[in-house]
Amino acid sequence: MARETKAKVLSYTQEKLDSDIKSRLSGAYVFFGDEDYMKEHYLGKIRKKLLTAEGFETFNHFIVSFSSVSNLSQDELFVRLSDAVDAMPMMQEQKLVEIRDLSLTNISSKAFETLVDILTHANEVDDTVTVLNLRENEYVVDYKTETSATYKKLALAAKAVRFDSFTPERLATWEKKHFASKELFIAQDAALMLADMCACRMFTINSEFAKLEAYAEVHGKKTI
Repeated sequence: MARETKAKVLSYTQEKLDSDIKSRLSGAYVFFGDEDYMKEHYLGKIRKKLLTAEGFETFNHFIVSFSSVSNLSQDELFVRLSDAVDAMPMMQEQKLVEIRDLSLTNISSKAFETLVDILTHANEVDDTVTVLNLRENEYVVDYKTETSATYKKLALAAKAVRFDSFTPERLATWEKKHFASKELFIAQDAALMLADMCACRMFTINSEFAKLEAYAEVHGKKTI
C-alpha cells in the first residue's frame, strides 16, 4: 500500500535537482507546475547525463506513455511501467524511465495508488532514475496544492520538483541572452512586451524567437 501522508512534506527544489544532475541522480522524481518548457529542459539534461552508452537506448531509456491512443489498457501500462523500473541497465550504470501523458485530474483512486506504489519502489531502485512528467493540464497547481493529500502522497513517494512560471523581468533576461547569442538586441520594454504577449509561457516565447529572427534578417536589422 502507499505510504501514509501524516509526515511533513517539503518540495524538492530545482537547486537540489541541479545538484543531483551535477553529482548523481537517483530514485524517482515528479515534475509538476505551470512551466512545461523547463520540465522538458531538465529532462533533456537528465537524458544527457544518464544515456551514455550509444546504441543501447532500447535497453536504457524507457518512455511509458498513458496516452488515450495507446493500444494497451491502463492496467497493462502500469505493468509495463513496473517492468521498466525493474529492468537492468545495459553498458551503463543507470537507466532512465519517463512517465508521460498521465493526467491526475481524472485518475481513479485505484490507479493513483498504483502509481504511488510504483514511484515508492522506483525511488528505492539505485540503478534507475524515474521521472513522472506532469504537464500543466495534467496536474493543476494552485496555492493549496502542496497541502493536498494528492501532493503529499506524491512527494512522499518521490522527489517532487515544482516548475513555476517566471516573472516578465526574468523572462526578459532570458530573451536578451537568446537574441545576443544570435547577435541581435532587444530592448527591455520590447522584451517585457514579448513576455506579456506570450502569457509568460516559455514554449510560446520560444516559438516566437524564430519568427522575430527571420524578420530581422529579411529587413537587415540587428534590433528587435
